[in-house]
Amino acid sequence: MNWRFIPFKYYNPFLKIALNEVAVSSARKSPIIWLAGWKPSCVNIGYGQHVRDVVNLAEAKKRKILVVRRQGGGGAMFLSEKGEISWSVVAPEKFFPNNLNEIYERVCGRVVNTLKDLGINSWHKPINDVITEAGKVSGATVKKENGVVYVGGTLLYSVDANLMRRLLRPERDHLKRQKVPEKFKNVACVSELSKASFAKTINALKDNLLKGVDFSVSKWTKEELLMAENLAKKYKSEDWVFQR
Repeated sequence: MNWRFIPFKYYNPFLKIALNEVAVSSARKSPIIWLAGWKPSCVNIGYGQHVRDVVNLAEAKKRKILVVRRQGGGGAMFLSEKGEISWSVVAPEKFFPNNLNEIYERVCGRVVNTLKDLGINSWHKPINDVITEAGKVSGATVKKENGVVYVGGTLLYSVDANLMRRLLRPERDHLKRQKVPEKFKNVACVSELSKASFAKTINALKDNLLKGVDFSVSKWTKEELLMAENLAKKYKSEDWVFQR
C-alpha cells in the first residue's frame, strides 16, 4: 500500500487538530505521514485536562494566545510558529507492532535518527519521550480508533522558556509531575544544540520518517479540508475547550 506524504505547512491550531481526526478516517484507504506548524501560537491541552488547572488563562488572554484541546491525551504544551515541528504517522493497525511500547520505540527512533543527522545525541526514553543531555526535545502520543493507529508528536526547534513558564502551570499538571531524573526535567530544543536551520530540521525529519517507505507526495483533498473545517468549528467552541 502506497503512503501519502503531506509536506510541512502552517495550519490554524483548530484546523490542525481537526485534520488529525480527518487523517484517521482517510488512513483506512491510504496511510499518511504529514508535517505541520502552528500559526498563530497556541496552548494545546490534552483531552481530559482541566484547562484552568494547567493554563494561566489571564496571561494567555493578555498575549492573545489561543487555547485548543486535542483529541489525544498528554500534558499541556505551548506551540509557537517557529518553535515546533509537528509530525504524524497514521495507518491501519497492520503497519504497527501490537505492543504500545514498541510503537513508541519505532517512531521515536526515527526522531532520534533525525537528531543524529543534525549532530545531536539523543535517545528514546520510554514510554514516549526523546531525551538529550540537556532535556526533553520531543514527545509522542498514540491513539487507536476503528482499526487505525495515529501516532503524533512534536519536535522542539526553539523554546521561549520565559513565555512558556508564564503560560503553563506544570506544578498543577499531574501529567508533568512524574518522577524523572533532575537533569531530564528541562526542555531542550534543536536550535540550542545544533546550527541546523528550521528548514533543514524539517527536511531531516521528513527524510527519516519516510525512510524505507513507498510514498507519493500529496495534499489534503477538498473533501478532507471541508470535513476538517466543519470539525474545527466545534473545536473553536468554548464548550469543547473549557468544559472538562
